[in-house]
Amino acid sequence: MNEVSVIDMANARERRAAKQHEYIEEFGSPLVSFMLNIPGPVKSSPLFDKAFDEGCRRILEALKNARTEILKTETFRLFTGNEFYAAIKGDGFEIKKALLPAEESDSLGRLFDIDVILPGGKKVSRSDVGSPERKCLLCGNDAHACSRNRTHTVGELVLKINSIIEQWQET
Repeated sequence: MNEVSVIDMANARERRAAKQHEYIEEFGSPLVSFMLNIPGPVKSSPLFDKAFDEGCRRILEALKNARTEILKTETFRLFTGNEFYAAIKGDGFEIKKALLPAEESDSLGRLFDIDVILPGGKKVSRSDVGSPERKCLLCGNDAHACSRNRTHTVGELVLKINSIIEQWQET
């Protein structure tokens, strides 16, 4: 397993932003951008691949169930973390609502980072569609606050994430 550096992550963030911009420019429609929420220096593993594949499956199923037209999809398997993109024809707010169950149906979904980005570049937030902010995997407090304050160690979070994926595989 390759460890990513801060520079690797900065480059990956720039490449993601460029890819998102490319999709928005090409299609002029909402974009679904998906990754896993994985802290720490290891962003790619066979275990993470399984969780990522399930996330992609759930996204495509939710879009199909919402009768949403998918204009284009791409998947990238990178050592900085897997990425999935889908240009979608439809209302970005309705798309975000349709995708929320993929994140909320079980603990595995809690690892999913599914963004819906509007043609102007604005991300549709959970609060934009009346959904509460995410809770921390470990303590149940606001996830952003725990992350910002570094309330938990990377090791504690990675152990929890691995446990969630392993338990999901057993079901």
